[in-house]
Amino acid sequence: MIFGWPPATSSGVALDLRVAALNGDTCAIVADRSWNARHAKLAIERLHHVPMWGQQLIHGTAELHDTDCLNTALPDSCMVELTLIRRPVEHAQWLQSLSEGLAFCDLPGEAQNDKTLVVQALVHSVLTLEDLIWSGLSRALLHDRDVIMAAVLIDGCALRHVEGDLRHDREVTLAAIRSDARALQWAAVEHRCNQEVIEATARHGSQVLGAGLHCFVN
Repeated sequence: MIFGWPPATSSGVALDLRVAALNGDTCAIVADRSWNARHAKLAIERLHHVPMWGQQLIHGTAELHDTDCLNTALPDSCMVELTLIRRPVEHAQWLQSLSEGLAFCDLPGEAQNDKTLVVQALVHSVLTLEDLIWSGLSRALLHDRDVIMAAVLIDGCALRHVEGDLRHDREVTLAAIRSDARALQWAAVEHRCNQEVIEATARHGSQVLGAGLHCFVN
């Protein structure tokens, strides 16, 4: 189980995380490089009593997504500094409820229309774009570029659910393919022979490129 505690595997390589909150409070945990970001949040919760669902961990200017492996997401150093931002209490409660099985459509209306919550649920793998569509995600959010980018960054194959102008957005297509080269099969026709798209796909393996690339010439 990806998010269980204690983590099922260990690399044996320790990583000292120094975590600073915006109010000046600091804490430290000794993590393992095989952990993902959610394991680090669970450790902070257990040792320093900061609720896991209330945490956003930032390295530099980028937020760590819960499924990010610390070994690949953080520098090759024995000590790394992170910033802890506390989520609004209601967001933490809604995300926890979703993680425990509450359907998105059973959240309060204000939550269902909260773009920030939707993006956070996607980037931390609480819900997929398909989950949200089945739960009645509003058309406005389904056609919001930030929401769609969050979806394809985590699951490139979510591109198959993208509609309208965003299906023809080259940056959305590239983000999807960089996440999962199989997304090429759902790329808009005009992008399938784009050089940057071809190169991004090739970096993920020639088998996918050969199987999924079809150029259309008028």
